[in-house]
Amino acid sequence: MRVRMAILLLFLIEAALTSADRRAVDLQREKATLLALKQGLTLTSAAAALADWNESNSNVCGFTGVTCDWRREHVVGLSLANMGITGAIPSVIGELSHLRSLDVSNNNVSGPVPTSVGNLTRLESLFMNNNNIYGTTASIFSNLLPLRRLRNLDVSYNRIIGAIPLAIGSLGQLQSLKVSGNYISGTVPPSIGNLTLLEHFEMHDDFISGEIPLAICNLTSLKDLDMSVNNLTGQIPAELSNLRNLEAIDLGSNQLHGGIPPSLSELTAMFYLVLVQNNLSGNIPPAIFLNCTVLGLVDLGSNHLFGEIPRAISSTERCLFVVLSLYSNNLRGTLPRWLSNCTRLMILDVENNLLDDELPTSIISGNPYLLYLHLSNNRFRSHDDNNLEPFFAALSNCTSLRDAGGMWEHVSSGLVPTSTEPFLPSWLISELASLGLLRIVLSNNALKGEIPPSIGDSTNLGELDLSGNMLSGSIPSSIESLAELRVLSLQRNRLSGQIPVASLGRCTKLIRLDLSSNRFNGTLY
Repeated sequence: MRVRMAILLLFLIEAALTSADRRAVDLQREKATLLALKQGLTLTSAAAALADWNESNSNVCGFTGVTCDWRREHVVGLSLANMGITGAIPSVIGELSHLRSLDVSNNNVSGPVPTSVGNLTRLESLFMNNNNIYGTTASIFSNLLPLRRLRNLDVSYNRIIGAIPLAIGSLGQLQSLKVSGNYISGTVPPSIGNLTLLEHFEMHDDFISGEIPLAICNLTSLKDLDMSVNNLTGQIPAELSNLRNLEAIDLGSNQLHGGIPPSLSELTAMFYLVLVQNNLSGNIPPAIFLNCTVLGLVDLGSNHLFGEIPRAISSTERCLFVVLSLYSNNLRGTLPRWLSNCTRLMILDVENNLLDDELPTSIISGNPYLLYLHLSNNRFRSHDDNNLEPFFAALSNCTSLRDAGGMWEHVSSGLVPTSTEPFLPSWLISELASLGLLRIVLSNNALKGEIPPSIGDSTNLGELDLSGNMLSGSIPSSIESLAELRVLSLQRNRLSGQIPVASLGRCTKLIRLDLSSNRFNGTLY
C-alpha cells in the first residue's frame, strides 16, 4: 500500500513538474515574441515605457502593458495605448495566439492591419483607434473575420476607405463596433442586423450614404447609436422604437427628411436625442417629452420644425434636462414653463425661431449651472413690455454663465445666418472665450424700455448686442464700468440723447462700436 502511494505521489510530482516546465517554456516563447515585437516597433518619446521589455527581466507577466492569465501560463492582454508608437505593427503580433485583448490606440501607428492578426482567434477586444492605419475595409475586415470571439472592435479615427462589407454580419459576438472618423463610404449592409448582441454602434464622421437600414432595428440589445455627420438620406425609421434598450441616438448632420417619428416616445430609457442639422419637418412629438422620463439632452437645431415646443414633460417637479437646443427652426408660441424646474439646465438655445414670449427670467433665475442662453432672432419682449431690469438681474445671478449670445456658434457648422448683422471675426470669438468673458446677445427681438444702469455691474462683459429692438432712452453712463467690453452693438433701436463719449472712452478695450439707426444727437468729440 505504501509503495503504491509513493509511486502515485512521484507520478503527481512529475506531472506537476512537467506542467510547470511546459508553462515556463510557453511563457519564454511568448517573451521572445514580445521582444521581437518591441524590436519591430518604432518608439519615440515614450520609448522608456517599454524599457522593462528586455532579456534580463524574467518577469514576463510584469512587463509594461502585459497581462497574463491567472496561471501565468500565457500572455492574454497587451495594452500599448499612448506609447508614442509610429510605423507599422509587426506581423509577429500574430504569434501571441492566446491574446484576448490588444490595445494600440492613441499612437501614430501607420500601415495596414497585418494579416497575422487573423491568427489571434481568442481575441475578444481589439482597439486600434486614433492612429494612421490605412487600407480598404475589405482587406481589414477579411483579416478580422477569423476572430469569431471578438466582442469589442474600435478602428475609429484612422484612414480606412471603402464600404462596410457584407461579411461584417459574421462577427456575431460583437457588442461594440466603432468605425468613426474614417473615409468609409457606401451604404450600411443589411447583414448588420445579424449583430444581435451589439450594444454600441458608432459610425459618425464618415461618408455613409443611403437610408438608415431597417436591419438596424433588429439590434434589440443596442444602447447607443451614432451615425452623425454622414450623407444619410431618407426618413428616420419608425421601427427604431423596437430598440427598447436604446439610451442615446445621434443622427445629426445628415440629409434626413420627413418628421420625427412619434414612436421614439417608446424608448423610455433614452436620455440623449440629437437630430441636429437635417431637413426634418413637422411638429416635435409631445409624447417624446412625456414618456421618455430620463431625457436630458435634446438637440433638434437647424431643421424645418414648426409648431410649439412640447408643453409638458413626464414630471412637473423633476426635470432632468441639461441641454435643450432648438435653434434655427420655425417654432412658435412661448417657452414652456416646465423649464423653470430644470434646475441643472446648462444650455438653452432657441435662437432663430418665431417664439413670442417675455424674456425667460423665471426660467434662468438662480440657476448656477447655466452656461449658454441663446434667444436672438425671435420676438422676446421686455417685462411689462418696457422693463429689462428683472432679466438682467437674473442674468447676474447665473454665476456660471459664459454666453447669453448666439449665431456665431453655428457658423462653423456651415449654417447660413438669417440676419444681416456682421459676424464677429474668429480671432475675437476665440479671445472672448479664452478670457472667460460674458456675451449678452438679445438682437432682433421685440425688447422695449431703457437699457438698465445695472448693466455696469457685469464687469466681465465682453460683448453686448441689443441691436434690432425697440429700446428707448439714453445709453447709461454706467457703461464706463465695463472695462473688458470689446463689442457694443446698439444699432436699429430708438435710443436718443447725447452719446456718452466720456463713458465710452473709458472702455479702452472696445474694438467694435455700432450706434447707427437711432435718434442720438450731439457730436462724438
